[in-house]
Amino acid sequence: MYRNAQFLRGLVASCDSFSVTKCYAFLALLHEEKAVAIGFRGSNDALQLLAQGGSVFNDMQEFMAGGFVSSYFFNAFSALWNDSLNDEFVKLRAQYPDYQVWIAGHSLGGAIANMCASHIVAGGYIEPGNVKLATFGEPRTGDKYYAAAHDILIYYKASMKYGAQYKVCKELEDSRCSNGLWFANSIDDHTSYFEVSVSGYGIRGCT
Repeated sequence: MYRNAQFLRGLVASCDSFSVTKCYAFLALLHEEKAVAIGFRGSNDALQLLAQGGSVFNDMQEFMAGGFVSSYFFNAFSALWNDSLNDEFVKLRAQYPDYQVWIAGHSLGGAIANMCASHIVAGGYIEPGNVKLATFGEPRTGDKYYAAAHDILIYYKASMKYGAQYKVCKELEDSRCSNGLWFANSIDDHTSYFEVSVSGYGIRGCT
């Protein structure tokens, strides 16, 4: 738990051009850690998952940080950023110039978090060394050129119990890492981390 944390506000925007699904971002200050925290919520319902899946077959969008990304993720990030996240972030950077920026997200939120981190670095808002990005269950966000900036995957083969062995994967589509587990995949791998349910953790107030 963060002992000197300040929740600022939640932001919401339409994820798609039809205004059917919503995406959410949250802003907070972690004063003891000297960090501006930005969080992005994961997929909310089956309709949103369907929309994300459909975007795989659409044209990808060129991204300012390099490469091409999924059109759905691009539109979701752009909607949040252009609606109010950009203005809020610029204000916080001016108020707390010595704070790092910590960005996190799960599932859909992981893809948006990834793009947000890339955007603020490529846009010159902050130096790369002052940004921390953590995503969980992040879908494939962009092509290999976009992924080149995010090429390290922490891979747990059997479980994520305390003390479990892990491996840092650096190769593309590495069969010695997650690509070697085609028959051991489980939805639990997407919804639980370190043997803690993402939803349950949030419902309990992140304790």
